[in-house]
Amino acid sequence: MESHIQMKTKSPGIPSASFSASIAGSTLPIAVLGALLVMFSACSQPEPIHFGAILPLTGSGSMPEVKNGMELAVSEINETGGINGSPIELHVEDSAGSATVAVEKMQQMEKDGSFLLFFSALSSVTRAVSEVAEAEGIPLIGLIATDPEIPANKRWTYVFYPDASHEAEPIFSVLLREGARTVGIVYQDDAYGRSVVQEMKLRSGRTMVTVDSHPFTGEQSELNDAVRSFMNHDAVYFVGFAANILNMHEVFAQADYEGIMLSTSTATIPSLRRDSGLDGVYVAAPLIYNESFVLAREVSQQYQDRYDQTLNHYAATGYEVINVLAGLLDGQEPDRAQVIDVLRKGFIYPGIFGEITLYAGENNMFFPLYPAVIEGKDLRYVR
Repeated sequence: MESHIQMKTKSPGIPSASFSASIAGSTLPIAVLGALLVMFSACSQPEPIHFGAILPLTGSGSMPEVKNGMELAVSEINETGGINGSPIELHVEDSAGSATVAVEKMQQMEKDGSFLLFFSALSSVTRAVSEVAEAEGIPLIGLIATDPEIPANKRWTYVFYPDASHEAEPIFSVLLREGARTVGIVYQDDAYGRSVVQEMKLRSGRTMVTVDSHPFTGEQSELNDAVRSFMNHDAVYFVGFAANILNMHEVFAQADYEGIMLSTSTATIPSLRRDSGLDGVYVAAPLIYNESFVLAREVSQQYQDRYDQTLNHYAATGYEVINVLAGLLDGQEPDRAQVIDVLRKGFIYPGIFGEITLYAGENNMFFPLYPAVIEGKDLRYVR
C-alpha cells in the first residue's frame, strides 16, 4: 500500500499554510496531518532518564557546588547522546541540611514515580533518607556521607566518598616517614570522627606509633585540654568539619606547638587553604588538586568557565558520580533492579580522582587519597 506525505514549504522545516497530504489516495485535513507529525516526532524522541537529588543548597553545611558538578556532568553526557540515547534529567531539591526536610522531599518526589534513583549528601541526611530507600526499594547514593554505618548491611543504599581507612592510610605514611612515635587525635565527636580514631589505633598496633585521642563537641575548654594533653606529642591530627579543623589548628598554633600537624581531606578544599593559614599541615589529598593530572586540570577549567568558581572535591564528587552511573548503565536496561545489579558487581572507573573503586558486594564507592602538605594556597604531594 503506497503511503507518502507531500508538503509545500516557504522555507526548510516551516510548513506553508497551503499544502495537502495524500496517504493511500486519501487527502487528510491539516489537523490530522499535524497530529501525525507530532506522533511521529514523539516516537523518535527517547524518554529521558530522571535522576533525583536532595542536596544541602542552603543552611549550615551547604554544598551547592555538588549540584554544580552534577549539572556539568549531565550537560556533557547529554551532548554526546545521553545514556543509550536517552537524555538525563536532573531534578534537585534543597534539603537545607535537615534530615526531616530531606525525607519529606524524597517522599514527595517518589510519588511522581519517574525517578530511576536518588542522590543525597551529608551523613545525617543520608542516614535518614536511607531508611526510606530501604523500605521502598529505591536506589540511593549518598555523597560526602562519612558515617560508616550508613552503607552497612544495606541493599538499596550506597555511598560515594573515602571512609576512615582511606583517610588514615596516607596520614600514617607521613607519620612513619617523619619518624613520629606519638600522635594525638583531636576529633569531632561523631560517628566519622570515632571511626577515624578506631582506624588509626588499629594501624598503630602494627607499628611503633602510639595513638591517643581527645573528643571535641564544640566546647573551647575541650581544645585547651587537648593542647595540654598533646603538647609533647610528636604529632597532632585534626579530624572534623572545616570550621572545627580551623579552630583546632588555631588553638595549637597559638600555643606554639612545634610538632607535626595533620588533617583530613576536608582541609584540602581550595578556599580553606587560601584563607586559613594552614601552611605546613599534612593532609590526605585527592588527586584532583595535582596540577600535573591533565584530565582533572581540564575538568577544573571547564568548571571554572561555567561557574566562575574553583573546582573542589565536593563538586568533583557530584561530577564523577554522574559519569560513573552513565558508564555503568551504558547498554543496560535503565530500571532500578538493573542499577543495583550493576553496582553489586563492583567496578574500577578511571576519572578525575584517579581510580574510583567499588568492590563487588560492598556498598562504599571511594576514590584514593594521597599524602600531601599545604604550602600557602597550594598543595605539594609527597611520597
